[in-house]
Amino acid sequence: ATVPLIPAVVDAPKDDDKGKKKAPAKKGKGTAPAILTDEIDPSAEHPFVANSTQAHVTVTFATALTRLPQSRPRPDLQPTDLIPTRLRAPKRPMDATKTFAAEIESLTQRIVKEYREHAASSSENNGVVDDNNNNGEANGEELRASFLNYLQSSGQAHAYKQLLIPTVQAVVKEKFVRQPNPSKEELNKVTNELYTYLTDTMHATIHRLFHTAEKQQRTTRSSLDGMSPSERWKRRAMEAEVMREYGLAAKYHQERLGSVNPEAAASSNNSSDDSLPNIWTEYAEFSLRVRDALKAEQAYREALALDYAHLPSLIGYGLLLLNSNRYQEAEVFLQSAVDLQPNMLTWGCLALLYDMKALSLPDTPQSEAQRLQFVRESKYSITQATRPSSESSSSSSPSTEATASDAYLHISRHCVELYLEDPANLSLVRCTASDTVELLYATIYYQTEQYDDAVATLSKIVDTNAAATAPRILYGDVLYAMGNHAEAEAMYNTAMRIDPFCGSGPSYVRLGNMCASLGKYRDALAAFISGAKVWPCGLTWLGVGIAYYRMEDMLRAEQALNQSNILNNLNPKTWAFIALLCLRQRREDEADQAFNQAIKQGLDDAFLIAEVGVEQLRIGRARVAEMCFRRSITVADDVNTHMQLGRALCVMKRFGEAREEFHFVASTTTSEAQRAKAEEQLLTIPSTA
Repeated sequence: ATVPLIPAVVDAPKDDDKGKKKAPAKKGKGTAPAILTDEIDPSAEHPFVANSTQAHVTVTFATALTRLPQSRPRPDLQPTDLIPTRLRAPKRPMDATKTFAAEIESLTQRIVKEYREHAASSSENNGVVDDNNNNGEANGEELRASFLNYLQSSGQAHAYKQLLIPTVQAVVKEKFVRQPNPSKEELNKVTNELYTYLTDTMHATIHRLFHTAEKQQRTTRSSLDGMSPSERWKRRAMEAEVMREYGLAAKYHQERLGSVNPEAAASSNNSSDDSLPNIWTEYAEFSLRVRDALKAEQAYREALALDYAHLPSLIGYGLLLLNSNRYQEAEVFLQSAVDLQPNMLTWGCLALLYDMKALSLPDTPQSEAQRLQFVRESKYSITQATRPSSESSSSSSPSTEATASDAYLHISRHCVELYLEDPANLSLVRCTASDTVELLYATIYYQTEQYDDAVATLSKIVDTNAAATAPRILYGDVLYAMGNHAEAEAMYNTAMRIDPFCGSGPSYVRLGNMCASLGKYRDALAAFISGAKVWPCGLTWLGVGIAYYRMEDMLRAEQALNQSNILNNLNPKTWAFIALLCLRQRREDEADQAFNQAIKQGLDDAFLIAEVGVEQLRIGRARVAEMCFRRSITVADDVNTHMQLGRALCVMKRFGEAREEFHFVASTTTSEAQRAKAEEQLLTIPSTA
C-alpha cells in the first residue's frame, strides 16, 4: 500500500509552563560552538507534504480476514467410469471378388480422368468427352478407337495390368480349386473360367459405375422421395404413438435401430439424425413418454456407450437420474455436458442439480454448511447460464440480457418435453409468473392426467389472452382426453380461426377423427387436409382418404389412400379402406389382395372388418362376407355383426345357422327396433329349414 507521510503536529506550550524560567542550554565541551537548529513553525507546510513524499508499506496477515475462493467441486468419476464402452463390430475382411471390383472401379475412374485430360489438351478432340453421346455408331467407334489408341500408345495398359495381378491371385486362391500337378487341359479350363469370371465382374462393376445417376434416380423414386429406412421407421413410430398404439410404436423404434448398418453408423457423423446415438436417444425419449423409465435408462446408456460426447444423451440421462433422486450419478453426466458445451441449458441443469441437493438435506445445524455450499454453487451455475455467449455478443443484432428466470424457464421446457415432472416443477417455482409458466403447469397436469387442474389453469389463460392459440390447442387435447368431444372440437375450431396452421399434426388428427365420428365429413376433410400440410404422413392422408370415401368421392379417395400407403404401407387401416374402395368399384381381386394385406398387418378394428363384410355381401360374395363377419365377432362381439352374419347365411341358404344368429340378436339386443328386425328375419326363414 502507498501511504502519504503526514508530519506530526507539534504541541503548543502548555499554560502551566508560562512564567517558568527555562534552563539555559548547556554548551558543549571544547571550543566548537553548539549545533544551531531552527524552531519548527507548526503553521507552515511540512516539507513532506510540499514535496509529496510517500512511503510503501507491506502488511502480511497470518490468517485470512475473509474466506478464500475455492475451486468448484467436481465429481471424481467420469461417464466412462459408469458406462462400459460399446465395442465396435469387428470389420470383416473383404473377399477377393469385392477387392477386385473395388480395384476395377478405382482404375476406371483414374483412366477416365486421364483420358479426359488427354482429350481436352489434344488438338484432335475439342471439348470434354461426353459419356452420354448419342450421335450415332460412327462417333462411338471413333471414340472407342481413340480411347484404345491412347491406352496402347501411353503405355498405361501394361501398368494397369500389373496393378491387378495381386488381386487376381487372391481371387484364384479363394474362388478356384487348385490341384498339385494340374494337366494342361485342367489348367486351360481353370484359365477360361477365371477369364470369364473376371470379365463378368469387370463388366458389372463398370456398368454400376457409369449408371450411378440413373440408379440414384430410381432409388429416390423407390425410397419415398429420398427418405432413408431410418426416417420411414421413425415416421411410422410417430404415427403409432399418436394412435396410442404404444406396443407397435416401440416395435417400430426397434426396427429403426435394426435398419442402421453398424459399420456405416460408426463411420458417419454422430450429428446426423440417422446416427446410432441419436436413434437410441429418441428411443429413450419415447420410453419416457410412455412411462418406461427402465427402458429409457437402457437406451441412454447405449447411446453414451457409443459416444461419450453425445450432448442430448448426457443431458437427458442426467435429468432422468435427477428425477430419480440419484444425485451423485446425475452430477457426473451433467458436469460432463457443461464441459462439452457450456450454455444456458447445461449450466441451468447443473444449477437445478444443486438446488435439488440443497432441498434433500435434512434441516439440521450439521447440514447447514453443506446447504450453503450447494446454494452458492447453484448461484454460480445460474450466473454462468445467464452470461451472454461469445456468439451472441459478437453478433450485430441487439439481444436482451438473460435472467435467472429465463434460464429456469428454458430448463423447465426441456424437462416437460422429456416428461420429467419433478425437475420441471422445481424449475417453474423459480420462474417469474407469466402465461408461459402457467401453460407449462397445464402441460404437466395433462401429462400426469390431472385433467381438472389442467382445465382450471387453461381457463384462466384463455380468459386473459384472447389471441393465444397454444393454450386453446392444449385445452382441446385435454377435453379430448376427458371424452368431451363436442367441447374439444369447439376449442380446436376457435384456435384455428385465429391461426389456421397453429396446431400440431396430432391435434389435426384428433379434430378430424372427432368430426368423422360425428358424421361431419366436410369438417373432418378440412382438418385432415390442414394436418397434411403441417405434418404430411400416412396418418393424415389416411384421414383425407376416409373423408373422401364417406363423401362418395371415390377418385380423390383413391388418390389420398394411395399417398397414405406410399408413406406408410404397414398401416392395416389403409389397406382395409383400399379394399372397401375396390369393392365399391367391383375390383374384387384387388380388394382381396388389399384385405389380405390388412389382416397380415394385424387389423384389429372389428367394425372395419364387418364393414368389409357388408360390402362383400352387397356385391354377392356371401362366403367371403361370412368369413369377415366371423373374424369381426372374434375380435369384438357385437349384435349388429351377428345380424349381418345371419343375412349372409340366409343368402347361402344355411337357414339353421341363420336362425341361431337371429335368435341371439333378438335375445341379447337392448334396441327394440333391432329386436323387431331380428324377429322379422326369423319369420322369413322357411319353417322346414
